[in-house]
Amino acid sequence: MLSPGERRRLDRIEQAMSADDPQLAAMFATHGPPATWRWLFRLTLGTLVVTTVGFLFLGLFGLSAQTAVMAGALWLLRRWGVGRETG
Repeated sequence: MLSPGERRRLDRIEQAMSADDPQLAAMFATHGPPATWRWLFRLTLGTLVVTTVGFLFLGLFGLSAQTAVMAGALWLLRRWGVGRETG
């Protein structure tokens, strides 16, 4: 059973896709976006966040651009849970 918010989201996806390809719209409504699309979105969003956080460090602490971007990347990886023990 879907929550009302999930149902609305899937309805918007279906409306957007139905004009182009009814079969694809049905797949989106049933399963959500393909995993590769989620991965691409996460990569794009991650790049934007890393750059933003990196340049924030650059401005606040006067770090070099490379150090600032690496600090942003490390922050993002920790935020996503990379490197944490699962046991």
